[in-house]
Amino acid sequence: MRAWQRLFIILFLCFILLFCSGAAFHPKEINRESETVTESETKAEDSTKEKEKEPDVIYDSFGEIIKKKFNGIWYIWDDDYGYRQEVRLAQERKVDKDSVKEEQAQIKMECVYQEPELPTGCEITASYMILKYHHFPISKVRFGNKYFEVKEKKTDYRYSYVGDPYSEYGLGCYAPAVVLALNRYFAICESDLLAFNYTGYSFETLLNAVGKGYPVIIWGTQYMKEPFWGSTFKLGEDTLTWISQEHCMVLIGYDLGKKTAFVNDPLAGPVEYDLDLVKKRYIQLGSQAVIVRNRSEYYDRRNKPFAFRYDPNMPKQE
Repeated sequence: MRAWQRLFIILFLCFILLFCSGAAFHPKEINRESETVTESETKAEDSTKEKEKEPDVIYDSFGEIIKKKFNGIWYIWDDDYGYRQEVRLAQERKVDKDSVKEEQAQIKMECVYQEPELPTGCEITASYMILKYHHFPISKVRFGNKYFEVKEKKTDYRYSYVGDPYSEYGLGCYAPAVVLALNRYFAICESDLLAFNYTGYSFETLLNAVGKGYPVIIWGTQYMKEPFWGSTFKLGEDTLTWISQEHCMVLIGYDLGKKTAFVNDPLAGPVEYDLDLVKKRYIQLGSQAVIVRNRSEYYDRRNKPFAFRYDPNMPKQE
């Protein structure tokens, strides 16, 4: 055998030995690395699960807890009732500017306060603002006493005021009760005006009405706070759940560029609120609205003056 052949064989054998030794040792190193990755992933998953078990918490500017999330449901802290389930929407609602004809609009009308006479009579006061805007000669208190049906016992707040509006513990009422009260007064006055229930209409429809010069009675919340589910009432086969923080006010203007809504608020006075926030609260309170207009004007008959399409148990918690 020649020398170069022997050298080739030796080199070949050395190569095989090196390859075998690498195969013997590297798998252990690879396994160690894979074991390390697996352990870190497991720890990460465990920490994620622990975080999921812990409630999400939102604090106010003073460091106080105002909202917690348990099992995917948000609860709001209320000083009177403790934690109550928040009225949530499936998604955030933004104003569709393309559906609004005018860039901005504002109606000049006087703002009337509910206090001190009617601490919980925002619906009466908002309705009275419309009467005052049309120069009807009646006082706020007289209008509430004579034309609003008020029942202090538990009853159907959709069609009559529940509680005592002269007390801090009154409850309130919804759009049909306002429509009934206003139309009772218009009938006595033999007026050509009529209150129409715009419950269920889009917020952009209301903005367009304001653009045409119609102030709109809308339902939202006190100072635009987050609403939560309140007391439940059993009325025959129906079960109604009151939405706490409910508040009635008059929408008198908007500015799409500044994203601002101008509101005559019976509690806060003439104020500017974030436009998207007002829309969100409007939807959370069942998209309730009332517009007073001439009875001879065109009106979409799908929503008759005394109609009420609001489901008291909507919007549901998501």
